[in-house]
Amino acid sequence: MVMGQEIDGLPEGEGQGTIVDEVEEYIRRLAAGLPVDVGVREDPHSEAAQARALELTLIHYQQFVRRYEDARPKDFYVDRPTRWGNPHRRAEPTADERRRVVLLFARDFATKSLAQLHEEVETIRRVIQNGGRLSCRSCPPDVCHGQVWAFWALTGRDPLKPAPDSGRGSWKPRP
Repeated sequence: MVMGQEIDGLPEGEGQGTIVDEVEEYIRRLAAGLPVDVGVREDPHSEAAQARALELTLIHYQQFVRRYEDARPKDFYVDRPTRWGNPHRRAEPTADERRRVVLLFARDFATKSLAQLHEEVETIRRVIQNGGRLSCRSCPPDVCHGQVWAFWALTGRDPLKPAPDSGRGSWKPRP
């Protein structure tokens, strides 16, 4: 940015929040189910936007997934060819493509009920409760289908759907 450049009619630095303010506003709007403007002019219903939103939803579940090479005895392998693996393969080795195949996995997952996935989800839940993590050959530390498994196992709900009102509606971003 060039010094003195105006943004939205305001001189640089006036009326602009920090990146922390922007992230807090994004999270607040996302949690409230409101439209989110992240400065990217694209259709919020596009696959790319949905994949990025899913990645943000799953970010806290990253701690439950590690690379296969770093696996420990309590860890559980969730890559192909096991039934826990993501059947969708990346067409190219990019971050956007990784997000896309995780979104496809989450969509497949969402077509099933928790009852249909009971055995698989319970296995994942036990691994995590016993101090283990899920291991995958190609994803961590980037977004991974293992995070979808962890999300379902720990919350019992679909990561593609908004959370039911949990009393967090009163959350306010810090001043």
